[in-house]
Amino acid sequence: MQYGSRNPKTIVSFLGLIIFSFMLLVALYNQLSLSEIQGGESSVSALPYFRVSANGEDFEDIWDFQKRTFDLPRGSVVELHGYLPYEEDYDTYAICFLNYYCGVEVFCGDKLIHSYGEPSSQLVLGSGYHYIMLPADYYLKEICIRLTVTVPSSLFSTSSLLFGQWETLYMHHIKQSPITFFMDIFMLVLGIVLILISMAGILYRKRFLIITWVGAIAFVAGTWTLCNSKFIQPFIPNHDITVHIEFQSFYLILLLLLLYFRSINSKNQQLKKICNQVLIFSSVVIFIIELLQFLDIRDYPE
Repeated sequence: MQYGSRNPKTIVSFLGLIIFSFMLLVALYNQLSLSEIQGGESSVSALPYFRVSANGEDFEDIWDFQKRTFDLPRGSVVELHGYLPYEEDYDTYAICFLNYYCGVEVFCGDKLIHSYGEPSSQLVLGSGYHYIMLPADYYLKEICIRLTVTVPSSLFSTSSLLFGQWETLYMHHIKQSPITFFMDIFMLVLGIVLILISMAGILYRKRFLIITWVGAIAFVAGTWTLCNSKFIQPFIPNHDITVHIEFQSFYLILLLLLLYFRSINSKNQQLKKICNQVLIFSSVVIFIIELLQFLDIRDYPE
């Protein structure tokens, strides 16, 4: 079988068919999972009323705070205060919330039970879910969540403020978005398989290098979406590491796409020249971004 010029399009179409079929299967699984969740009693609930203060200004609740959105400069401190309900059926108690680029301190009464980041000594912090185990007598004490802003307008997600059993809470995010989770894993596995196949094929035909670029794009795209959707946390719980993986994989996708277009237009000298120029320019821009981050002049979100 000859490896013709139309094969790259065939590969892309075939991959599209695989992804579409996979999405249909996961959609079916999603419906079954939702039916199961709705049919049983959920042990995860949204956090109750919390009063909010930001830089000394008080707000009625979280929603009032977010409706009156304003840019909080770096170093601003936002505090959420409230009491949690008591659940006799829970063996372990925990809260979680999705936080973006903020230092975090959580107090139960006067005791610090969770902390993340040192905003005064670190320019950029990671983002992700914070799962916080509560002491047995938590319901007798006020809970305080203190956030220190490192990137303006990046705080937390209201819908992610949850309370429940530790084990159930940790899997709640995946159960709510199974399509995204399985697509991320599928892209990773597909990328690895295509890279292995292409490595064997290159021994016979150099044109198999195109499959290498497709596999690398799938793998890196899966890595980026795992980080962006925060599903990577069970595998890499360190937020500082995942923020670097997220942004660097995002930049790498661009370079791999350019290498792919360069490969499929290798016989067209004009298009190949344009791809080379864009590739060089993009590489320089990405190098500058990485240098600014390394020197603590600008961080990734900025």
